[in-house]
Amino acid sequence: MQATNPDFVKTLAGKVPLGRIGQTEEIQGPLSFLISDASTFVNGSNLVVDGGWTCW
Repeated sequence: MQATNPDFVKTLAGKVPLGRIGQTEEIQGPLSFLISDASTFVNGSNLVVDGGWTCW
């Protein structure tokens, strides 16, 4: 995530249970799983990668 307003980023990060904004590289694992043969039986699901935002 790129933002020009550091206060906005700090405020947003404070609302995420992990206390920080996710990094681009952190989507690599879940995405690798979804495009691999390991996920062939997965369908109609949401894989939420949000640092705990939805359970907050």
